[in-house]
Amino acid sequence: MDQVRRRQLPQSHGAKTITQTAEHATARTLACNVTEGAGSYVPEGTLLEVTCQQCGYSGVDQWWFSYGGTQGGILFYNDSGETAPAYGLMAVTGVETVGGVAIPKVGKPSTTFYRRYLVNGAADVADEGTGFAQDSDVVKVLYDTGTPVVGEEWGPKASQWTATENYPATCLVAGIYDSGDKIMLARLSTIDIIIGKLAGALSYGSSATVNVWGGAAGSEAVISSLTVTGNDWLMKSGADDIASGKKVVVQWINGQPYVTEAECP
Repeated sequence: MDQVRRRQLPQSHGAKTITQTAEHATARTLACNVTEGAGSYVPEGTLLEVTCQQCGYSGVDQWWFSYGGTQGGILFYNDSGETAPAYGLMAVTGVETVGGVAIPKVGKPSTTFYRRYLVNGAADVADEGTGFAQDSDVVKVLYDTGTPVVGEEWGPKASQWTATENYPATCLVAGIYDSGDKIMLARLSTIDIIIGKLAGALSYGSSATVNVWGGAAGSEAVISSLTVTGNDWLMKSGADDIASGKKVVVQWINGQPYVTEAECP
């Protein structure tokens, strides 16, 4: 099986396929895995990563390419059921194999809790299509209402592609990029801490469901249907249970969600 090769694009590309001569083979067709449609464009001379998917020389080979430089990013597969908009906030829901390569599978933020999010690049990506998420220290991301202020933390909200103020934080605001189109600059991170209330009693060495809360300080409220599991690590053997409905803080440590603080009995 052929390995990944680097090729230079011989001409500007704005359609679905191009032809490129490969070693010990005739001209090949390279399937474009960048977003197609308005604004889809790979300039002449772009350095490509070319991978052969089915490399039997007697048949039709499928070649996939991605491009690097400032136009590159994290290749992802859109599994949301709808078009992911440019600069939209996307939940990483799993892994999809495309052309023999495992890449992040993303969806629209929902009531399922995910810790990791990506932000789409400058082009819309159709459902079941692939695109490039931004891969830089500061990304451009859509926001909904309000005016992001440097240092604030915004996060995903169910059923929308835009970041929301005072939700579990994935975006540390670095400034406004375009107030008209509501695009801010932000540093992206995983969700490592949440506040909430126990949906059931938490006993020594056990776990319990936690209803996630959000909102401005003093006006916190439950985020409907969003839950996580909180594990005990700090309780002493024989201690009374932490009752259902008590306020807690959950933090991810060594990849596990622990209840690290709880409301007094």
